[in-house]
Amino acid sequence: MKNVLSILLFVMIIFKSYGQNAEDYTILKAEAPIPADILSSSSDKYAAIKKDLSDEKMKRSEKKSSLDFYLTNNFVLDDLLASSKILFNDPLSDYVKKVKNELLKPLDNISSDDIKIYIVKSPSVNAFASDRGEIFVNIGLLARLHDESELAFILCHELQHYFEEHNLDTAIEFDKINSSKGSFKRNSSYDKILAKHSYSRDLENEADELGLELFKKSNYSLKSAERVMTLLQMAHIPYAEVPFDYSLLEVGGFNFTGIHKPDSIPAIEALSDEDDELSTHPSAKKRGETIKKLIGNTKEEGRKDFVVSESEFNKIRTTARFEMCQILLNIGAYGAAIYHVHLLNDEYPNNIFLKKVIAQSLYGIGKYRLQSKYDEPDLDKIQGEMYGVYYALSKLEDREVAALASRYAWDLYKKYDDENFIRIIRDDIIEDMEELRK
Repeated sequence: MKNVLSILLFVMIIFKSYGQNAEDYTILKAEAPIPADILSSSSDKYAAIKKDLSDEKMKRSEKKSSLDFYLTNNFVLDDLLASSKILFNDPLSDYVKKVKNELLKPLDNISSDDIKIYIVKSPSVNAFASDRGEIFVNIGLLARLHDESELAFILCHELQHYFEEHNLDTAIEFDKINSSKGSFKRNSSYDKILAKHSYSRDLENEADELGLELFKKSNYSLKSAERVMTLLQMAHIPYAEVPFDYSLLEVGGFNFTGIHKPDSIPAIEALSDEDDELSTHPSAKKRGETIKKLIGNTKEEGRKDFVVSESEFNKIRTTARFEMCQILLNIGAYGAAIYHVHLLNDEYPNNIFLKKVIAQSLYGIGKYRLQSKYDEPDLDKIQGEMYGVYYALSKLEDREVAALASRYAWDLYKKYDDENFIRIIRDDIIEDMEELRK
């Protein structure tokens, strides 16, 4: 039996970079020119920071903590920037930059060039800022947004992390806690953990409050700041809840019957973080309540959900949702990849890219299950309509999944015979099935 799954998945990704038509989609990639931040070495960046810190008046222990932080931080960030996960000079990055520039207009002391935007190919609903002036925005976040104003508030929050040097402050404070200096001298290990988490929550609250002050200077709707907190509470589920269309996988006379469909769909529960004592972030619900109080009676008159462009926002969000299918496929979240294809299928029923994601997802499941290497998802942890996909596939025998994958690829190849990699995966999984019969 040939173990060629990893190689074939790589080949599939390469094939996707070529030749699209009106019904296809090509995955995003970084475009030239390469930003100077990426071209310059971590060592050079650290040397420049070390030189600047030599003139700073601070305690020796704090200076050491700062140098240690920048040394580690530079290499970690540069490793991320050099990875295939980062996008630049692409439509998503360009749009987020426009929103960022809109927010910086009231600030005379900050140049738009001081803040760099990078998009991360991650399904996580998250964004984060570095102390070097980089803001990283995950595709998973862009796929979940309702409007531009939500993105604007999130950027305000991250900008304040950068302006206030929160990452550096955290490193210095944690070193004090770890070394048991000052008020932490007699603290137990548990107390030190609580102190770290408490400090992190304080900085998050500060970024919310200062971020809201910056947000108020814009023309964006303030209501979106509260909506962001609701979004965070639902970050563990897909961006939409639509009953799964089983016909999406029905080929060659195969039908999903009652035995393949769950009697009920697990209810969706918002992420519970009421007791945030052991969390680095304060409760999203509490943050929302605080933001509502801070907004108070500030008028909404003249404020908008879209300032840069509603049409451009819709385009980049759709692009992010297409990218989510590929990202989930790449990390082996095959059921989630199929469900995200389902969410796009009504609007794009003839899209070749989406069909190829299904073919590869079925192939991945079938290949691993035939080799007894499939990491079965924990159905008890899946909430909402996506549960239907995982439940249906779990009810199929290993050979049934493999046969379904082969037939799906066969039918797809007959329709798009220029897609050679579809033929490859069809033939490979048939070969595995034949070897098992011997």
